[in-house]
Amino acid sequence: MGRDPLSLRFEAGPQGKPFVHGAPRFNVAHSGTQALIALADPAVGLEVGVDIEHRSEDIDIEGLGELVFTPAERAALRLADDRLAAFYLRWTGKEAVLKAIGVGITEHLQSLDIAAGTGAAIDIVMRVPAWQAVRAIRLDAPAGYAAALAWHPAS
Repeated sequence: MGRDPLSLRFEAGPQGKPFVHGAPRFNVAHSGTQALIALADPAVGLEVGVDIEHRSEDIDIEGLGELVFTPAERAALRLADDRLAAFYLRWTGKEAVLKAIGVGITEHLQSLDIAAGTGAAIDIVMRVPAWQAVRAIRLDAPAGYAAALAWHPAS
């Protein structure tokens, strides 16, 4: 940024998402031994969200699914050939999208459905009309991890 690091001041958006005026929009995620940082040029005008999760083989897909996924997502999970991959696709996608929007994760988990799209794309069905512009993709991640990136035009 070409600035003295001590001159940078973190501020919080309306929902608490941190930012620095005049700096790239950013988001950070970490899990296990891995971390991701998403940066967006402020001139482009995008907000970003990212998530990475260590894929635990003994996760309670049914139990957690009841808490975090919509009925449509739970139905898709039950039919998935690889239920663990389907779970982590939805979880990382959902978290990246909600972080890009800048809203609380736990309060809005039922506000969208996440599904695998074509290629790396993540299909999103939004229940909040103001969030329709959000897009997301699956990211390549190290073995044993799942990751996603989401973005939308800054308001």
